[in-house]
Amino acid sequence: MGFSSNVPSKTKLKDEEVRSKAIAMLARRSLTKKELKERLIKKGATAIQAVGIVEDFTRKGYIDEDSIIEDAIRLSRESKLIGRFKLRFELKKRGIGQEIIETRLSLAYPESDEYPVAMKFAERKVSSYSGISNEKRYRRLSAALNRRGFQADVIRKTLSDLDIDPFDD
Repeated sequence: MGFSSNVPSKTKLKDEEVRSKAIAMLARRSLTKKELKERLIKKGATAIQAVGIVEDFTRKGYIDEDSIIEDAIRLSRESKLIGRFKLRFELKKRGIGQEIIETRLSLAYPESDEYPVAMKFAERKVSSYSGISNEKRYRRLSAALNRRGFQADVIRKTLSDLDIDPFDD
């Protein structure tokens, strides 16, 4: 088998070939409906074939967006150390609906849980800022927390609790 191209092939794939490709994709990684559909089309399936496979696999339980959301929330809190804003963006990008995202975030990652995650990230990050001024340390850590999707009040509280004051040099 040769190298695959990102350009869909001109020859139409048979339904069984599309089904096999979909199974192989899901065996490697959990995918949302949107992701599977896009990848199948990229591999040469027609839009009708891709939608049909996605609907069939969803009915059979092969695509479980609830567990994808749960895993994303758990990973964002435990290892990726990202805030709710960035997590919301990542889930939306993967094709999860806004209403589902908001409901699941409010239950599994409420706003009150953001501070400990931000503090854990900040404590790891601040150790790499030794030997620089408090002002620079404040700006860098504030920007890093912002890029990770934490709310402004969480960022201020985290910096305050770490005694990082830009005017304290």
